[in-house]
Amino acid sequence: MRKKAFFYSIRWRMFLCITGIVMGTLLLTALLVGFVMRHYLEESAVETYSLSSRILNSYVEEGFSKIESETESFVFDSVIQRSLEPTPLTYLEESRMSNVWNRISSKYVKNGVYLDNKGHAYIKGNRGLTFSWDAYEVSKLFLATQESYGKLQWVWTEDTIFGTGETGIFLIRNVRNVDRPELSGVLILQMNPYLMEEAMKKADASEQLFYYIFDGEGQLCYEKGWEKGDEEKQQEQIKRIVEVLDFSKKSEIEVNPVQGGILFSCYEPGFGLTVVTEVPDNVIYEMTRLVNLTLLLIAAVMFLIAAAASLGMAYHFTKPISEISQTMEHFDGSSFDDKIKINTRTELDTIGSSYNSMLSRMEQLVLKVKEKEREVWSLELDSLYYQLNPHFLYNTLDNIYMMARIAKQKEIMNMIHALSRLLKISLNKGDGMLTVEEELEHVASYLEIQKMRFGDKFRYQVKCEEDVKNYQTMKLLLKPIVENSVKYGFAGMQSEGVIFINAGLQEGRICFSVYNNGKSIEKEKQHQLNHLKQMAPDGLKESLVTEKGGFGIYNIVTRMRMKYGEAFDIVYSVPEGGGTLCTLYLPLISPKKAI
Repeated sequence: MRKKAFFYSIRWRMFLCITGIVMGTLLLTALLVGFVMRHYLEESAVETYSLSSRILNSYVEEGFSKIESETESFVFDSVIQRSLEPTPLTYLEESRMSNVWNRISSKYVKNGVYLDNKGHAYIKGNRGLTFSWDAYEVSKLFLATQESYGKLQWVWTEDTIFGTGETGIFLIRNVRNVDRPELSGVLILQMNPYLMEEAMKKADASEQLFYYIFDGEGQLCYEKGWEKGDEEKQQEQIKRIVEVLDFSKKSEIEVNPVQGGILFSCYEPGFGLTVVTEVPDNVIYEMTRLVNLTLLLIAAVMFLIAAAASLGMAYHFTKPISEISQTMEHFDGSSFDDKIKINTRTELDTIGSSYNSMLSRMEQLVLKVKEKEREVWSLELDSLYYQLNPHFLYNTLDNIYMMARIAKQKEIMNMIHALSRLLKISLNKGDGMLTVEEELEHVASYLEIQKMRFGDKFRYQVKCEEDVKNYQTMKLLLKPIVENSVKYGFAGMQSEGVIFINAGLQEGRICFSVYNNGKSIEKEKQHQLNHLKQMAPDGLKESLVTEKGGFGIYNIVTRMRMKYGEAFDIVYSVPEGGGTLCTLYLPLISPKKAI
């Protein structure tokens, strides 16, 4: 139990709070530092490796430019130009062909062949190297010669013309006579990887990075950085790179994210090559790991310090808090004398003082409640006596009615009868609900009394549809509306007033309508009355009680709110012939559902 209580104690809560704040602060700091470091390292990597990619691309371009310069020297050699003339080369000129081949560096070119316009092939390479005309005429090399006039082109393809079967870069150039419009020859050079290796060496290529060279169709021409045994991973990564890069773009430098790193691609316009440098994430974020490790060690130390400090502070406050807790726990409401007595010179003293004050107020409230209970009992007893008064009133009215009958005073008899019905509904229906038929009977009694009072000043008519008679409604809803019609609607009228009251069903609700042909309601007042339902209780009372007839409307709207909530509507309108029409819409409540 002690162990369980500890985990519900202030000490445990303070421990969690302080350590949580410390660890949360460290976590936010780590996230912020990590975000800043990552952003900084990414920007630094983009700047550094963009420059590195440009340098590498420039060295690749430099190598190809050397080859292009050497091929220019080869093409314009007098022997090569002579070979394009109609007459064949002499023996001496053919013997000079090997010297012409020396114009092209052997460190870049592995094999080569010069085809003149008379079907002769002059080969550069190892002894025994042969050239296949048949293979040449169906190769990509032959197609490339048809697409260029005299520009040096390169093709990535498999060697079929020399029979080595190796896949690599071939440089092709049409050789034309500068003086005569003769048929052109073709120079084909099979390159070795030394040109790429030399560019990598000059650019100081890192062993932690990966380098690729692609042609315009996305074919890999060269790669560096992958170790043997990783061929499957290499192929998967190359596939991802090809999907990411857009080889149709001719940008100087382009940066693209790829799974596991960032790509820096640079287009070499001379030969249409794209040089790509892949920088792995572990190279970019190597510094981040060191920072994270340092933050982890700091977090561990801070956690231990925070834990010790929180436990020490919690222990200091445990005793007075325990006293407060025990005192409150043992309070059962039977005695108000068990007060808290502590003196810590902290906010706990305020808690103890407030608790003691609360006990004193509770004691006073208990005494007041007991006094109120005695008053309620007294009122309930008085109400039993007051219930006898209506019976006395009815008996008195019956006696007056009989006296009027004996005296043959028919008007007095009718008035007493109407008043008796009016009082019977008003006083005896104590539950606040009655049927629609009874509500209309109550209004008719009121109008009958008023008609006797005012004579022929107005006439009235009350109708009730048969299918709505037995539904329940609140009592005394229509009387304030009818009373306003009599008092204010007919004020100043010279002709006879008319009041029509109707009850029926409309769209699944009870519909009461009260019409008088008196003075039409003003538009401003109409707008106010039609928005009573949306008004706050205080605003409703303030806007109606001071108006003529406003208290009665305030009374029925307030009662309908308490009974029906938002399920009622009250609408004032002016019919075409003038006058005022008030319509009430109430929810259906059958006699069985009456409350």
